Amino acid sequence: MAAEHGVTDWIDLKVQSHWYKVRRELEHEIQAATEETRKEYGLSVKLNSATITTDGDRAVLRVPVSAKWRDDLEQTIATVLVTSAREDEPRMAAIAHEIAAVLTSWVEREPLVGAAPVFLYPEAEDRWPAPPAAAPAAAAASAD
Repeated sequence: MAAEHGVTDWIDLKVQSHWYKVRRELEHEIQAATEETRKEYGLSVKLNSATITTDGDRAVLRVPVSAKWRDDLEQTIATVLVTSAREDEPRMAAIAHEIAAVLTSWVEREPLVGAAPVFLYPEAEDRWPAPPAAAPAAAAASAD
């Protein structure tokens, strides 16, 4: 499944087959964790198509997670970077609960485009966007 140095060959059919099983389990965890918010606000949440990209010197799958409201508004609210097709149920659950929190935040106030967090899988690393810098006018007003 993995080549030397722990590099995952995402083109390998056995790796892909195992990834699809992991993906279904991750999708199930996300649906369960977001169920209450989705029902309350008429939302849907889904994992979008994965693309192979790089993260540093390794090949990873980039899987955007989008939220959709009433078929009118759809936005990427998070991204999962998959470094291995290895199964890790506790990490799946942790990512699902983080996505549930992001979805709640999205309902309360729309995050800026491109400000979606990145969750690595199966590594226990989350990358949150830096908060937006204060506008120069606001900084000048507070100095007065």
